[in-house]
Amino acid sequence: MNDGTRSIRREIARHQQGRRPKTIRYPTALQEQVVAFARRRRARGVHIAAIARDLGLADWTLNLWLRKRSAPVRRAVEIVPAATALAPTTPVLITPRGLRVEGAPLDALVTLLRALG
Repeated sequence: MNDGTRSIRREIARHQQGRRPKTIRYPTALQEQVVAFARRRRARGVHIAAIARDLGLADWTLNLWLRKRSAPVRRAVEIVPAATALAPTTPVLITPRGLRVEGAPLDALVTLLRALG
């Protein structure tokens, strides 16, 4: 436990003082340091549970940090002008009772509204 474990463990313990496990907010820099440390240890064949135990963390926390640090996924998006995105193509009828009718021709909506009258 001499390869940087003590200093990381001390820093983790400083953030844990008197707090419930789910209320601790570790700084991003510390999380990154832990992730780099854990990846080096994993490369040497050490199990994640052993690494977490050595650092004084819950295994699920270490697992979460290791997953979070993967490369962000980029997705293609299509941007449409707001005017065309919001403009309805057909009339919509919403009654006082909350009945919503869309896609019907205007004369059918008028007939329906009169019938519900």
